[in-house]
Amino acid sequence: MKHVILIGFMGAGKTSVGKRLASHLQLKFTDTDDLIVQEQNMPVSQIFEQYGEPYFRELETKMLRKLLLSKRRMVISVGGGLPMTEKNQPLLKELGRVVYLQASVETLMERLKRDTSRPLLQGGDLRRKITELMSARESTYKKVADICIHTDEKTFSEIVLEICEKISCLSTCISVVFFSSLNNIGIKAPNSAPKIAETTASTKSYTKAYHVNIKEEI
Repeated sequence: MKHVILIGFMGAGKTSVGKRLASHLQLKFTDTDDLIVQEQNMPVSQIFEQYGEPYFRELETKMLRKLLLSKRRMVISVGGGLPMTEKNQPLLKELGRVVYLQASVETLMERLKRDTSRPLLQGGDLRRKITELMSARESTYKKVADICIHTDEKTFSEIVLEICEKISCLSTCISVVFFSSLNNIGIKAPNSAPKIAETTASTKSYTKAYHVNIKEEI
C-alpha cells in the first residue's frame, strides 16, 4: 500500500498542505509529531527538554514502523528532522511516495518568526539557525524524495494540484518502464499497459529526472 509522505523543513507547510491533499484524495491525514504527542501525553518541546533529542528520534523511528502496519492509505506529514535519521530513510521509501516541500529561508523565517513550539529554533539568531539546519538537511531531503515541490509564492491549491500531477506522472512512468522491461525479456505485457509512445512529453522528461527512483521502485 502506497501512502503519500510529506517531508521538509519546519514551516514548509507539511501540515497545511497535507490536510488539503488528504481531503482532495479522500484519504486520512496524520502527522508523526501529533501521534507521538498523543502516545507520550506531552508536547514535543517537553519530550526534548525531559528526555533529549536522541530519545525523540527513536520515538520517530518506532512510529514509522507502526505506520508500516497500517492497512489504510494515508497522507502522512513527518517531522523536519525525521529523514535525517539514516535508518528512517528506507522506512519512508517503504511507506510510499515521498514528497519534499521546499521553501526558501526568507519564506521559512516569515512563517516561523512567532513560533515558540520548535525546540531546535529557540534562542539566538533565527535566520542563522534556519540556514544552518537547512544546509545540513537539504541534500538528505532531496535524496529521500521521489518528488520535489517548490512552495514559495504558491497557494495551497496550486501545491496540492502539482503534487497530484507529479504522483500520477511518476506512477505512469514506473508502469511504462516496468512493462517495457517485461517485453525486453520476452514477457508479453497486457493490452491495457501504457506504451512509451503514448506518454506525454512531460512524462518523458519526468522519467529522465527520476530515473534512479523509478528503478528503485521497480
